[in-house]
Amino acid sequence: MTVEEIAVEVYWRPGCGACGALRVVLAEAGVPAEWRNIWEDPAASAFVRSVAGGNETVPTLVIDGRAHVAPSPRRAVEEIARVAPHLVQDSRRWPPLRLVQWVTIITLLVASEFVAASGHVGWSYGVDAVAVLAYLALRRLRASATPGAAKATSLR
Repeated sequence: MTVEEIAVEVYWRPGCGACGALRVVLAEAGVPAEWRNIWEDPAASAFVRSVAGGNETVPTLVIDGRAHVAPSPRRAVEEIARVAPHLVQDSRRWPPLRLVQWVTIITLLVASEFVAASGHVGWSYGVDAVAVLAYLALRRLRASATPGAAKATSLR
């Protein structure tokens, strides 16, 4: 198999948080991947069971014919970079929306601590709730704003 023929396949299912996280990280790294829904494709489901000890463990990533069951997003990008470095764009940089997301979360959590320290514990819980909502909203925005997101969202 030539370097150009190395393929990345991801076996996933709807509602899987780890699959969503992997989708975002692969898109941010610019990795082209073929996504196979194990709930819609019996052959994909059978393949996952064959490499995951009879379980339908997702995400299952196949790189150059080698299966990786439930890898962390970071580990998946590292493995793809090792096997097929031409598929990974700059995976070390933080995309602007990720930076905005984490600066927002950290700021809200610090504000929550100051509010709690001033004796307003109830308000502190409210700030925590805003932090969670901000995290979820910015994560969804990141998922829709990353390269390849159009293909990724059409598979959900």
